[in-house]
Amino acid sequence: MSTLTVADVATDLVAEQQALDAVVAELDDRAWDVPTPAPGWTVGDQVAHLTYFDGTATRAITDPDGFRSSAWPRTPGCRGTDRPWAASRS
Repeated sequence: MSTLTVADVATDLVAEQQALDAVVAELDDRAWDVPTPAPGWTVGDQVAHLTYFDGTATRAITDPDGFRSSAWPRTPGCRGTDRPWAASRS
């Protein structure tokens, strides 16, 4: 089994963004408001969600320190570089 590199993840993110762009490029205004199978979410909500987290992943790759300082202080129960989710995995 090969190990993923940051370049592999970045390449995958770009490909996913390009594929999504191709799907939504021709949507008219009404299509963005169409409900999805996720209760309470529209197509626009889903795309906004993906856009935000793709941007967040990109920042984690390109600016790890900036990502840590912006993300972790907002996580309830998280101090500095503590990772509260790690304890639940051990």
